[in-house]
Amino acid sequence: MAMTASLAQAQHAPCDAAAEPPAPGAVAVASAQAPLRPRAADAWAVQLGASERSHTLALALIWELPNRWLKDGSGWSTHLEASLAGWWPSAPAAGDPGHYTRIGITPVLRYRFAGSSAGAFVEAGIGAHLIGPVYRAGDRRFGSAFNFGDHLAVGWVPDARGRHELALRLQHFSNGGLRPPNPGENFLQLRWVSRF
Repeated sequence: MAMTASLAQAQHAPCDAAAEPPAPGAVAVASAQAPLRPRAADAWAVQLGASERSHTLALALIWELPNRWLKDGSGWSTHLEASLAGWWPSAPAAGDPGHYTRIGITPVLRYRFAGSSAGAFVEAGIGAHLIGPVYRAGDRRFGSAFNFGDHLAVGWVPDARGRHELALRLQHFSNGGLRPPNPGENFLQLRWVSRF
């Protein structure tokens, strides 16, 4: 009987705990404990290019990033690119390996002139890259395996669905003076992107 009365009182009692917002610290702890879940890439890319001393072939995966700080419909967007590439010097010097592998990750900022998925765009990005072994091509030698890679590109998306795009990209690699020598290398590349 006493238990039935207690249950009845609990059912009719106001639920103040549910009405109160959680403490700020509790939200932060819950967010911090949430597991990180990998997300499938949104697109892939292939690019071919050359510098004065080397040729390159690269493959990349692309993830669109949330643009909370960009105004909707402004034409601006951001994405993250993870790339794997090979570099082949045109005329390797004696003792040079003749092939180099580059891996990198680059956040990219893009502006679409048409304001929609189709049309022309420009983009810029700067990221971190590892090139191994340490790059040498003729008289040009990098001081470290770690390098920055920054690029500028112009491109075209032919259809409103934005399934494919073609771009011309100028990309510069150097270690930013972290360790000499730091001659840098500039590649002009043709790039094709296809969305999954």
